[in-house]
Amino acid sequence: MAGKSEIRIARVATDEGAAVRRPRPAARALGFVLAGLVALLVLVGGGAQAASRKAEAVGSTANGFARLVLTFPEEIETEVRQTNGILIIRFKQPLDIAVDHLPIAMRGYISVARRDPDGAAIRLALSRKVTIHTMAAGERLFVDLLPEGWTGLPPGLPQEVIDELARRAREAERRARQQERQRRAREALPIRVRVATLPTVTRYTFELREPVAVSTERRGEILNVVFDEPLRFDLADAKAALPPTVAAIDAETDEDSATVRFVFVGKVDVRSFRDEEGFVVDVSAAGAREGAAQAPDLAAPEDLGALVMPAVAKRLAPGADYAPRPRANPKPAEVRPSDPPPAAPPRQKAEAPQPEPASPEPAPAPPQPSAAAPASPPGDAAPAPPPPPAPARAPA
Repeated sequence: MAGKSEIRIARVATDEGAAVRRPRPAARALGFVLAGLVALLVLVGGGAQAASRKAEAVGSTANGFARLVLTFPEEIETEVRQTNGILIIRFKQPLDIAVDHLPIAMRGYISVARRDPDGAAIRLALSRKVTIHTMAAGERLFVDLLPEGWTGLPPGLPQEVIDELARRAREAERRARQQERQRRAREALPIRVRVATLPTVTRYTFELREPVAVSTERRGEILNVVFDEPLRFDLADAKAALPPTVAAIDAETDEDSATVRFVFVGKVDVRSFRDEEGFVVDVSAAGAREGAAQAPDLAAPEDLGALVMPAVAKRLAPGADYAPRPRANPKPAEVRPSDPPPAAPPRQKAEAPQPEPASPEPAPAPPQPSAAAPASPPGDAAPAPPPPPAPARAPA
């Protein structure tokens, strides 16, 4: 009896486990309901997304044709085709667009207009034979319905639309140039700023690799040098050798330009210009250039005379009448009785005495009695006076 009881208990337990593992019909139905709710939520979400992307349709008739203008929230690809008198405009993305008013706005060209349930297209029933001409302009699509027998060129875009497109094209071009400049600036090495220090001026040379528009703006003690490119500069040399006139120099780069800023000390003169090496900025103390221009050029030999005393300059000048000073305490000349008396010396110039050339000695006269006077020199000259005493010493 005990063995039969155990077998029965084991069989009951096995049957209960199988019942737990086997899915019940109620649970299976609940799963189907949940799956349907999820699918419904997805559809509702997609429809809400399509409904949130609204578009606008405006129709008009003028100048012998009808025009339909569709305005989208953004640029959307469209497909326009005509089939059996039906104009179909398909959108790449579903849109919420109202077209019920188009038959009234485009009377004589459209009889019926409707939107597809999924919002992917609109369909317009044409009431006459027309030629379709489309033009895309940004977020707008222009659809012109030209009647049969239309001659000449198709209508163009309104002027305000053309101006808007031109403005956008300029902005797009500017952004493209800006991105290209930024790319080149990231890839290019920093531009070295060379420094040359002269006695009166400090020169900063920016070695530009290509033509760049440069402008300067000074406000008091600050000078901004603005480059129309996002350049990078190496200011190591400039910061290592700051002159007394410059307190600081730094650079900053933004999206489309670069600025080098000088901070000066006191009053300074600044001059900037272009040369074959790039852009140059000269900084000097106020008035230093004028003083340098007035100072004489010591290296010019023709200006040496302006730096010495007038008397010395007169003597050093070419062709000057200059004679050396006589030696102090000259030896008195020996006077012979037979020599004629020396002529009175001419008046000396104030600067220095002018020596007279020595006259040749005359031939000795034949011996005369002692009481006789010395013979006079030949010619009609007057008799010479007795020999004068020894000349006094010349002043030193």
